[in-house]
Amino acid sequence: MGADSGDGLRYRVAPRVRRPYLETMTDADRIEALLDIVDDSRTEQPAVSEQLAVLGLVERRGKARFWPTNAGWNLMSSLGRPFDVASSARRA
Repeated sequence: MGADSGDGLRYRVAPRVRRPYLETMTDADRIEALLDIVDDSRTEQPAVSEQLAVLGLVERRGKARFWPTNAGWNLMSSLGRPFDVASSARRA
């Protein structure tokens, strides 16, 4: 199991491995995951929250907690407004 690099040297080709953490999330998936984080009645999924952190939509708050960044709040738009305590305090 190998390939020829053209100069007579052979190298091993790694088999393709399915990596679920690299699967593409749609905007709807991202919004649902963000709502899971801010709504206490919903269950947060740690692996999905990690993906949102990589995308810059959430930031870590402690060891196992996340909270949306400005980009995350903007993506949620009107769906996230009832949970955005910081912007409610600015409007008051």
